[in-house]
Amino acid sequence: AEVNTRFVEQDQFVLANGGQVFEDERLYPIKNGEQRYLKAIKAPLRGENGEIIGIVGAFVDMTAERDARTRADTAHARLFDAIECIPGAFFMYDAEHRLVMWNSRVRSLYPDLYKTIAVGMPYQDVLRVKAETHVKDAKHRPGAWMEEQFRAFTAGDGEIEFQLTDGRWIHGYNSR
Repeated sequence: AEVNTRFVEQDQFVLANGGQVFEDERLYPIKNGEQRYLKAIKAPLRGENGEIIGIVGAFVDMTAERDARTRADTAHARLFDAIECIPGAFFMYDAEHRLVMWNSRVRSLYPDLYKTIAVGMPYQDVLRVKAETHVKDAKHRPGAWMEEQFRAFTAGDGEIEFQLTDGRWIHGYNSR
């Protein structure tokens, strides 16, 4: 009865709002206690003169998509938590060398980079900001330093070491 009332209310919304399209996604009871996420889409059915003569509607089962979204969100949260446990600064890049994730330790090592960092930022841009603001050796030869770092990064299998402008030394690893 509750579901039927909801359907009638949806129809009344379409009729009362000048024939506006109605969309709603919610959990509906199906049978034997099972529930599914259904997306209701309803729109006015118009006659030859444009007058509303009825309502046309469709329901799309969104349960699998919702479940997949929930699993993806859970996996992302677990990955983020794992990355936060790493004691040093951590950057993750995709196959096209764009930044995907980083941990909060980046802020303490590279405060100027942390202000501008963004998902999708190319590795070369990250290097440029490091070279311009944080790396002692790069101040005198930024192009050469960036090339060395990029080669080590694309090789994906090596250690890197450099001194920051505040005197601290960074010892890191590139891995694919």
